[in-house]
Amino acid sequence: MIKYSSNEISEKISYVQQEWANNIIAIGKAYLYKKDYVELTNKFIEDLYYFQKGKILFKPTKASRKQFRTKKKRIYFLFYWT
Repeated sequence: MIKYSSNEISEKISYVQQEWANNIIAIGKAYLYKKDYVELTNKFIEDLYYFQKGKILFKPTKASRKQFRTKKKRIYFLFYWT
């Protein structure tokens, strides 16, 4: 198990939050300018949600009925409907 100081944890959280925000903005701009927002979304989800490391739990902010998503396709659905 890797041990991090509270400062290292705070830095990692800040970094991931900033990356998340940057990617959401980039996806929105790609959609508005008719670019490949689907590919950006796929990369964003792969990079920030670490599916390659194992199972994850994803909880959308306003989820009320089914609060957690464990399957990749359910997470993609929250970003775009194709």
